[in-house]
Amino acid sequence: MLEDTSDRKIAVIFATDVVGYSKSIEQNENQTLINLKECRNILDKLITKNKGRIFNTGGDSVLAEFNSAVTAVECASKFQKQIRERNADLGEDKKMEFRIGIHIGDVVIDGDNLYGEGVNIAARLESFSQPNGLSISNSIYDLVKGRTDNKFNDLGIQKIKNNFIHTFDLLNEGILKQRKIKKNYNYLHFISLGLLLTIIVSLSTILIFNNDNIDKKNIDYNNTMLIAPFEIRAPDNSYNYLSQGILEYLVANLTGVKDFKVLSSSFSNEILQKDYSDKEILQKFDANFILRGSLQILNDNIRMNLTLKDIAQEKQIWTQTKTTELENIFDTQDEIVIDILGFLGLGVRDTSKATVFTSIDKPKELQLILKWLEIQRGFSKDVWYQMADISNQLYEMNPHGLVHNTIKAWDYHWKITWGVSQDIKSDFQKGIQYANKVIDLQKDSLQKIPDPYLAKAFLYMRQGNVEEAMKNANLGKKYIINNPESWGGLGVIYHFNNEHEQAIEALEIYQSQTIKPNDLFMEILGWAYTFENNYENAKSTWEYIANKDKHYQKKMKSKIYLSLSYLSSLEGKFRKSQEYFDLHDALKHKASLENFSRGAFGKVNLMKKPLKFWKKMGLK
Repeated sequence: MLEDTSDRKIAVIFATDVVGYSKSIEQNENQTLINLKECRNILDKLITKNKGRIFNTGGDSVLAEFNSAVTAVECASKFQKQIRERNADLGEDKKMEFRIGIHIGDVVIDGDNLYGEGVNIAARLESFSQPNGLSISNSIYDLVKGRTDNKFNDLGIQKIKNNFIHTFDLLNEGILKQRKIKKNYNYLHFISLGLLLTIIVSLSTILIFNNDNIDKKNIDYNNTMLIAPFEIRAPDNSYNYLSQGILEYLVANLTGVKDFKVLSSSFSNEILQKDYSDKEILQKFDANFILRGSLQILNDNIRMNLTLKDIAQEKQIWTQTKTTELENIFDTQDEIVIDILGFLGLGVRDTSKATVFTSIDKPKELQLILKWLEIQRGFSKDVWYQMADISNQLYEMNPHGLVHNTIKAWDYHWKITWGVSQDIKSDFQKGIQYANKVIDLQKDSLQKIPDPYLAKAFLYMRQGNVEEAMKNANLGKKYIINNPESWGGLGVIYHFNNEHEQAIEALEIYQSQTIKPNDLFMEILGWAYTFENNYENAKSTWEYIANKDKHYQKKMKSKIYLSLSYLSSLEGKFRKSQEYFDLHDALKHKASLENFSRGAFGKVNLMKKPLKFWKKMGLK
C-alpha cells in the first residue's frame, strides 16, 4: 500500500483541466482542439515564466510542479485572468474555461513523472473548484497568506471524492463569487466526547449498580493503528492536558475510515502504562501502525513532531513537523488528520457519526472541561457545587457549544442522583432541556454525537420512564463509534430496562474495545448473561473478576461470590452455591442486600429472585 520512501519528495502540485471538455469535443471537435491549443500556449508560457515544470498531460488536463506555493498561486491567478480576457470578445464556440487545484504534499518520483497523494489531492481540489476558479488546500494557504495580494474564502473541511480537505477558494475580482458551502467542522474539532463519557458513564454505573476493572482478547484487523499519547515537553505541567486531548481527537477523527481500524484511547493509555514493545503491540493487538508525537512548548509557541511507524516492516514511513501557537492548535490537528489520511491513501469514513467536542475555540475551555471531570471523581454531593461553578463558567464562554450544553445536562443528572436537588421535577426538566438544545444545535449537521441522547436516557431512567429511556438509548446507539465507555453506558441502560440481549451486545463491544474493562460493566454483563440463561458466560465473566488481586470497590469480590452462589443454585449445584456463599462470608468487606437493591428504577424488580435467594441464605 505504501511506496518506498527513497524515491519521494515534497512538491507543490498544480492541476488543471477544461470545464465541459468532453461535451465540447462531441459538439465541435475541431474548434475545441484549436481553443485548447491557444489556451495551452498561454498556460505553458506562464508555467515556464513562474519556474514551474509540466510533468504530465492527458487530453485537456495538465499537471505541473512548482518549487514555491506563492509562484504556483500567482501563476494560477494570472492564467485565469488571461483566459477571461481571451474569452471576453469571443463567440461561445471559441470560449474555454478552466478549473485549477493546488496542493503541497508527498509525491513519488518516477523518472520525469510524479505520483502519489500529493498529486491526487491537487487533482481532487481541481475537480472541486468553480469554473474559472482555483481551490487550494490549507497547507498551501498557510504558505501564501500575507505573501500575495490574492484573497481567499475559507470553505472549511470539505468532502471531495472521499477525502476530507480543508479548502480555500481564490477570490480575486472578476474570477468568481464567494460560494457558501457548509463547513464540516462538526466532526473535526478538538476532543472526543468519549473523554467525557469515560468518567460520566462509569460513575453513573457505580451509583446504579455499584463498581470497577479486566483483560482482553486479541483483535483481528488487517490495517490497525495505535495512537500513542503525545509526549509534552514544557517548562511546567500546565500543558499536560494537551496530551490526552490530542489523543482523543485523533482517535475520534481517524475512526470510521473504510478498511482501517484505530484502537480506542483506552487501549492507548493502557498500552503505555504496561510499556509494551512494538513487537508485543503487533502480536497482541494486530496494530501494524503506531503514530507517536511530541509537543515542545515555550511561551505558548508549539512545535509538534509526529512519526508513523510500520511495525511489521520495522521502519518509519512518515514524519511531519508543524509549528503553531496554542490558540491555533485546533486547526493544526485538522491538518494532521488530513495529512495522515492522504499519506495512507485513505479517507472514506462514516460522516454521520462523530464523537467530538465541537464549538471549542480556546484551550481555556478544554482546561475547564478537564477540571470538571477531575472534580466529578469526588463522586459525592459535596463536589456538585464545584462542578456546577465550572460548568457555568464553561457555558458562559459559549452558550451554543455542544459540549458546553452536554455538561449542563449531566450536571442536573448528578444533582438528582447525588441527592442535591431540592426540586427533582424542575431539575429533571432542566437536564432534558440542555440535552435537547444539543440535539437542536446539531440538527443541520451531517454528524451526530450520541451524548445528548445517552444523558436523556439516564435522566429518564432515573425517573422511571422506561419508554423514553429506551427511545433515547436507541437514538444514541446509532451515533456511537470508537468509544468503549459509550457502549458500556448503553449496556447499563439496556440491562436495567430488561433488554438483556441488547445489553450483552453493547457490553461485549465495550469489552472488545478496551484492555482493562471496568468491573462494574463486567458485573452487569454477567447478570445480563444470567437473565438470558447463558450461565457459562456469566460464570466465566464473574470468575475473572473474583480472581483479580485488586478491586476498585471493597465489596466487589463479596458481590461476585454472592452472584456466583446464586448462579450455581440456578444450575442445581447447591454444594458449590454454598461454597461461594461461604467465601463471601469469610471476607472482611461484605456486601448486603442493600448493595443489590438500591439504585436504578426497576432494580428491585430485576433482582427480585436473587434477593429472595440471598435472604434465604441468611444475607441481611
